Amino acid sequence: MSVAHRLDSGIAPELTDFGIQTVQFQARLSVAEDFPATRNQLQHRMQAVFSLLQYPEQLTVLLDGGTALVFTFSDETGDRHYRLVLEFVPSSHFLRIIMEDEADLHLDLARMSHRKVSVGDDFLFLPDRERVVLELFQSIHGVSHNQQTEYDEIPQRQKALFANLRKGGIADLGKIKFHWSNADLQMILDNSDRSMKWFLDKVLFLLEHRQVLRNLATGRLLHVKDRSYSAFLDLSQGGKVLNISFNRPRKIREMDAYVDRMPRVRDWVEEAEGKMAGVRVFLIHHMTAEILGMIHGMDRLATPFLHVLFVKYQGLVPDSFLESIGSLPADRFQFHALRHVRVDSSIEGAYRLSNQYSPIARLQELETVLETGERDFFSAMRLTAGHLFFRDAVKARQKGESILLVEDGGYLAPEINRLSLEERTLGETLSNFKLTSITEELPVEEKEMKLKNWLESFFVGSVEHTRNGYDYLEEVEERFHTLAFPAATIAVSDLKRGEEAMGTSTSIVHAVESILHGQGKMLCYRNVVVLGSRGAIGSNLVCEFQNRLSEGWIAGVDTAVDHSPGKREIPETRTVEELGESRLRDLDLFVGVTGKSILSREFLNWLLLNGEKPNLYFASGSTKTVEFASLIQLLQDIRSGAISSIDGTKVRLETMDIRDPQTGVIQGSQYRLSMGPKNGKGERVRNIYLLAGGMPVNFLYYGVPSEMFDRVLKQLMQLSCWLVEQHKTGQPVPAKILAVDKEISLQELGDES
Repeated sequence: MSVAHRLDSGIAPELTDFGIQTVQFQARLSVAEDFPATRNQLQHRMQAVFSLLQYPEQLTVLLDGGTALVFTFSDETGDRHYRLVLEFVPSSHFLRIIMEDEADLHLDLARMSHRKVSVGDDFLFLPDRERVVLELFQSIHGVSHNQQTEYDEIPQRQKALFANLRKGGIADLGKIKFHWSNADLQMILDNSDRSMKWFLDKVLFLLEHRQVLRNLATGRLLHVKDRSYSAFLDLSQGGKVLNISFNRPRKIREMDAYVDRMPRVRDWVEEAEGKMAGVRVFLIHHMTAEILGMIHGMDRLATPFLHVLFVKYQGLVPDSFLESIGSLPADRFQFHALRHVRVDSSIEGAYRLSNQYSPIARLQELETVLETGERDFFSAMRLTAGHLFFRDAVKARQKGESILLVEDGGYLAPEINRLSLEERTLGETLSNFKLTSITEELPVEEKEMKLKNWLESFFVGSVEHTRNGYDYLEEVEERFHTLAFPAATIAVSDLKRGEEAMGTSTSIVHAVESILHGQGKMLCYRNVVVLGSRGAIGSNLVCEFQNRLSEGWIAGVDTAVDHSPGKREIPETRTVEELGESRLRDLDLFVGVTGKSILSREFLNWLLLNGEKPNLYFASGSTKTVEFASLIQLLQDIRSGAISSIDGTKVRLETMDIRDPQTGVIQGSQYRLSMGPKNGKGERVRNIYLLAGGMPVNFLYYGVPSEMFDRVLKQLMQLSCWLVEQHKTGQPVPAKILAVDKEISLQELGDES
């Protein structure tokens, strides 16, 4: 049997450039009859043969030396063995491949110059590489039509490709990211020939070589070139992302670009360089561009180690953020966060450690507890914060360093103070935060120390950003009439209660309106109640809604209401029930900024049965998931079957996502409640829209704009440095809440503005 195939220079230029115009395959009939049984092995071996021919050392031997190349392989059973002999015939410009059964050889290799080639384990051949190349090219071409300059490939679409790369040593690979510039867009769109597909094939061919994968795994940048294209390959995000950037190296946004968005922070940091020397910082805050700027600022302040636990609500984390923090040295920076996991039996779901950030292999004790799925967001965050903080605290004490806690939301500082004032031991505290392995390494006398005594020599204290955190600290202070450590805060500063509250309220309204628009609804038609209407954010929300509700109306609920008229001419009461049934029937948008769950189960039952609006929207503007905890619990009870009726009325529940119609991003959850006889005339339907899943809705988008946050983060960092300075100089700082513009003046912070 003999088959000849003329080569296409667009597909195999590395062969045609050397004068090979035709490939001829020959085999005896007895061998050809085995092809159905040896198909996979033959395909694999032929792929290996042509892959090796792309290496100059093999091709040169074949073309210039007149030497044949010999390969061997076996069938699936290993009982029959074959060999492939390649020889180049210059006069006819063809490459001859002869396949023989080793039990029935006819070519006498002793009479011809030849070299035996061992493929060995150096290659990981990708099955059906041509199909993978075509699919990648089509995907890149497709997104280019939408003027995009990136494409992400994931394991779910290319299982074999990812399996190959993981087997080759990139064990944690979760994404292949293709990059190109705006200048390359038209080139990709105009690519009517096969040159780009050919180049993609060569890139994938290189990724079949173990040595190439080893070079990538060690952090090297590889540059691949051909006549028309080039590509730069590297790994990022701890080996989780393989970047393939066409024609130029990809750009990583430097950390100073984030601080440049905040000129006040930038200028202050330049004057305060070095003030955090010798002080580790444990930061709990949101994953925003502004916080990345703060991280860079802390670096400039010379903190020896910064550990960030990101407060991750709904919404996407941009790859650019992950790439930026991933470029920081791991011996000085660590980053962790929780990820939300959907659970069929749970409305809120569960929370696990995210693998997008620093490695989590050493945190197995913590992950084991989180995997039970028994903790809500706040308790999962508090456990995680305590686990990570005390790991760092043990190291700080051993190294003779101090440690400062800076947080947004009161996750940990109130707990540290409570445990200290309850005279818990260090061992009890470490056990509480699931640090058994750390506990076992410490001397008995150290484990038996009171937590307060153990911390007081090196724990600077805490700095709190939010009113919720302030309130949690205040609860501890009221219970014990003191705190164990200084707790500085900007939560009730004039800046926070004034300008930032205004900016936050604007962001909340913008987020709510954007989601409503995606559902085909208008904000101006809504009847709104603001829960917490007398607070800093709540009062600004009322003003925002007053200016936006041309057809609807606004009401407020706040415990500060004392039945005297407020500054605004709107209905305001101490409880939602006091608004009266006529108003309550017409409500369809609840915006909560209290940081507490104030809607009772009885009220929610009444609303579902008696309200006149088919669609009910719930949006939180406060931290964590507690704002509508009673609603979430009601839905959970219905889903789990704990209750099957509301006040005697049968109820059924369906769940679906709220998605942005253009981007597909999840913006919350919709719960369809059918009440009464199924498919009967008396059936009533309520659609409950829990925006952002009950988490702060503004963090689906931008939180608070940089122009405002610049002022706030400057104050937060000034306060942090003030507390550190008092600690370093031995100035006594009282163990109580110390608020800017109350116990601490701006002048003390060095801020004359």
